[in-house]
Amino acid sequence: MFGRKTNKVKIQTYHRSEIGDLELSPWERSSMLKPMTPPKWFKAMKKEYDNGAVNTLRTCPSFINILTTGYVIHNKVDTIIRNKDGEVNFGTYIPPTGAKIDFGAEIRDPLETHPTNQFTEQYPFENGFCQFSLKFKNEWFLRSNVDVTLMILPCWWDKVYNDVRAMHGMVNAPANFDWSPNVNTAIRMPKEGEEYLIPADAPIAHVIVVNLPSVNLSHNQELCGDAICRRSTGKSINMRNYRLFSDKANDISRMFRVNKS
Repeated sequence: MFGRKTNKVKIQTYHRSEIGDLELSPWERSSMLKPMTPPKWFKAMKKEYDNGAVNTLRTCPSFINILTTGYVIHNKVDTIIRNKDGEVNFGTYIPPTGAKIDFGAEIRDPLETHPTNQFTEQYPFENGFCQFSLKFKNEWFLRSNVDVTLMILPCWWDKVYNDVRAMHGMVNAPANFDWSPNVNTAIRMPKEGEEYLIPADAPIAHVIVVNLPSVNLSHNQELCGDAICRRSTGKSINMRNYRLFSDKANDISRMFRVNKS
C-alpha cells in the first residue's frame, strides 16, 4: 500500500547531547527557533489617523507579512563588546571552552569570528560597523522532511539592530540533513573606551522558509487593462482590512486584540 505524498514542510530541532539537560542549560534553550511575533511597537500602533482618512503601517500587507512570518534566533548569553586602545574585544560570562559544569554538560565558546581577510577588500562593510563578522554559534540542529531554502535576515524591527545585524543570506537545506544554524553578524564599532551589551534573549536573526521555483521573467505590456488587471485594481482599492491578500487576515485582529482599549 502506497503512502500519500505530502509537500508539507516539517522542521524539527534537537540539541547536541554534550550540552546536557536543556532544563539545566536555559541559555541553550533561549537560542532555539521561536515563531516570529509582531514587536510591541507594531502592536501598539494605531491603524489610521486624520479621523480614519489615512491608514498607518499597521494595515500595510508588506509589514504584516514580514512581522508575522518565520522564526527568530536569539542570543543565548550576555555578550560584551568593547574597544580598548583601538582594539575591539568581545566575550561572555560563560565558563571557558571545554569546561565541565556540575551536571556534566560541556561548554563550548559561543562566539567565533571571520576576519577581514576572508571578506577581502571588496566587501561593502557598513559604515560604523567592524570590518569582520562575529559568529554566534548554536548547539542545536535543524532537520526538514523536504528540501527547503532558509532566508536569513537581520532583526531591523528590534532596537538591538543598532548594535548587531545578521548578515543577509540564504541556505539551501536538503531533506533529512542535520544543519546547525550559526549566525554571522556585523557588530557596531564601539568608540574608544566604550563598552556595550548585546543582551541574552536579544533577537539576532530572522529566519524565513521560502520556496524558490524556476522563474521565467518577461515584460508583457498587453497585460495592462485585461480582465485580471481590472479585477486586481478594483480589489487593491478596497484593501483596508487586508483580507483579500493574506491567509493571515483572520488572525490579525486576534494577534493585536490585547492592545485594544
